[in-house]
Amino acid sequence: MKMKKLTVAVLTIAALGAFNVNAAQFSGSDNSVETQICLAVASDSKGKLHRAVRQSQQSMSYIAQSVKCNGMSLSQFAAEHGASDIGKQLVRVNRPINVKTVTAKL
Repeated sequence: MKMKKLTVAVLTIAALGAFNVNAAQFSGSDNSVETQICLAVASDSKGKLHRAVRQSQQSMSYIAQSVKCNGMSLSQFAAEHGASDIGKQLVRVNRPINVKTVTAKL
C-alpha cells in the first residue's frame, strides 16, 4: 500500500512540474494598470484582476471592452493563454458600451 501511495505522489509531482515547464512567463513593459490587467488575465488570477480593475477606477465591463493585450481583446488573450476562469468572468460582463481602446504590450 505504501508503494502505491509513493507512486501516486511521484506521478502527481511530475505532472505538476510538467505544467510549470509549459506555463508562459510574462513580464510587463511598464507598471500601468492596463499592463497589470493583462498580467492578471495571463495568469488566470481573479484576485489580481479584481485588484487591477479596482485600481483603474473603471467598471469590469468597461475594462473587458477597452483594454487590449498584445493587440488582442481580453477575451481573446484569455483564450490564447488558457485562462478559463478569467474567460468565464469576461463573458459574463461583456456587454456593449462606448469605450476608448487602451493597449498594453507585454
